[in-house]
Amino acid sequence: DADIPEVESAVSYGFPQQNINLLGIQPDMRAGDYRNAQSLYNKLNGYLLQARQRDWIGERTIVIFPEYIGTWLVAANEKESVYSAPTMSAAMQALVSSNVFQFVWYFLDTSAEDRASSALFAMKGAQMARQYAAVFSSLAREYAVTIVAGSIVLPEPRVIDGRIITQSSGPLYNASFVFQPDGTPAPTVIRKVYPIEDELPFLQAADVDTLPAVDTAAGKLGILICADAWYPDVYARLASENVRLAVVPAYLAAGDDAWNRPWRGYNGAPPPADVNPLDATRLTEGEAWNRYALPGRAPRYGMYTGMTVFLRGTLWNLQSDGHTLVLRQGQTIEAPKTDGAALVNLWL
Repeated sequence: DADIPEVESAVSYGFPQQNINLLGIQPDMRAGDYRNAQSLYNKLNGYLLQARQRDWIGERTIVIFPEYIGTWLVAANEKESVYSAPTMSAAMQALVSSNVFQFVWYFLDTSAEDRASSALFAMKGAQMARQYAAVFSSLAREYAVTIVAGSIVLPEPRVIDGRIITQSSGPLYNASFVFQPDGTPAPTVIRKVYPIEDELPFLQAADVDTLPAVDTAAGKLGILICADAWYPDVYARLASENVRLAVVPAYLAAGDDAWNRPWRGYNGAPPPADVNPLDATRLTEGEAWNRYALPGRAPRYGMYTGMTVFLRGTLWNLQSDGHTLVLRQGQTIEAPKTDGAALVNLWL
């Protein structure tokens, strides 16, 4: 079928003894996938369909999508010029020009350093939340699985009576939601504690003490949004909630070979005390993800199982890198490196 997205790599680790599994979806995203909720649904459904053909979908499956998978819904339901724009800034200019009066209203209302980004996400927040919930609720219900729905930038999101509600005048968070097999979002919102330098001008940092454990078929699950996986206080907080299983929706918005290039050290907050300052120049980005993020930190806090899943693709002029890191019985497995879409399954 021409509509089924290509999967470049599909690998599985372990054996289906208890029929509980983590299924990481590394999607290959394009601007056109965000034309509307239906186009996003079609793309992601195509990946789940292929996982089901491999018998990796069951009632105790936890599917993990990457960071920012919902964020680009900021561009949904706009003119074609938004999706065909050569750069992200050109796309955002086209978006602003279509919504100029509304945009100005929100622009004047924000005190954020990056007023334009702040205004766009405040203006589109309610629509984004509706579309994001529609897409992931449908997928969770259709496949009867638990979905860690990557992340999305929203103004003060909350889950009330099974719906994701936003507050357009509230602070913006990089937030993750878990959709249960009946399609409803779990009542807890996971909000990023450590926004990076690109996010700080318009995003609010959450308090680490607000990070929840999420009850799933596989036990208590901790979700660390990208950079949060690099800080010990996040693991300490999740350990205090008896989390044994940790997943990291990630996005490395850098050139295609960033993974093998020198790591440039911590970004957005000072490095924890256990970080060797010399490593900023000695390690590659990929080596640093192994040493200082989930694989290197989680086992010290009693979390021996987990997965880090990256967003891939080319969104306007934004490139991406990264590949799935599996934590199995405290040992790290690097899934095969591919710049396209990948499915990575781990039986628990």
